[in-house]
Amino acid sequence: MAGEPGTGGLTARNLGRPEGATAEETRKRLLQAAATLFARNGLQGTTLGEIAGAAGLTAPAIYNHFSSKDDLFIAAVCSMFDEIAAAIDETVSAPGGWLAQVTAVLGMIHELYREDMVLQRLGHSALLECARDPDRFGAIRAARAHIDAPFQRIIGDAVNAGELPADTDATVAGAVLASLVMSGIASYTLLHPSLADFDGAVDAFRILVVDGQRKPLRLVGQG
Repeated sequence: MAGEPGTGGLTARNLGRPEGATAEETRKRLLQAAATLFARNGLQGTTLGEIAGAAGLTAPAIYNHFSSKDDLFIAAVCSMFDEIAAAIDETVSAPGGWLAQVTAVLGMIHELYREDMVLQRLGHSALLECARDPDRFGAIRAARAHIDAPFQRIIGDAVNAGELPADTDATVAGAVLASLVMSGIASYTLLHPSLADFDGAVDAFRILVVDGQRKPLRLVGQG
């Protein structure tokens, strides 16, 4: 079948989603391609044409799923944050004190690690865009808060159990702990991207935060 005039031989099917693919499958491919390119080149350095090409589509087909590049960027970031939050939330549902739960999270995040640095780079890029224009990217901030929530629950339970001081602000302390775990390790691995480096960063965090709480450092001269 010949293509429509002006489409360079492409048929109507070529202009839409790949034959046999559902709308949800096509949307998922777009999100995956977008996450990779936004992580590599940033929001401003990525075009819809590049994303469409990486997903095996044409640029106009993107508008069947997303209204703009901003909309696609927000969806890709929010999808990533929601997946991370769900994995953490499932992990901290296990019984045990707050140190045991943080240790469980540290053991789990190894499964999230990717040497292509998509998670680290996209996460940092998203937070910078959100800081620059919080109104435009408010949905990203809300999605990032989903990662804070399980850590806030950990701290809240620890306060109620008497494991932490009663005046601890669980909302703030939980969000800070989430940032230390996620952004802190991610920042280090941006410059040290191997899996061995990642595991080393996790081990260092465990020693500084978890083991440091279990075995307080003794000052010279103390009995």
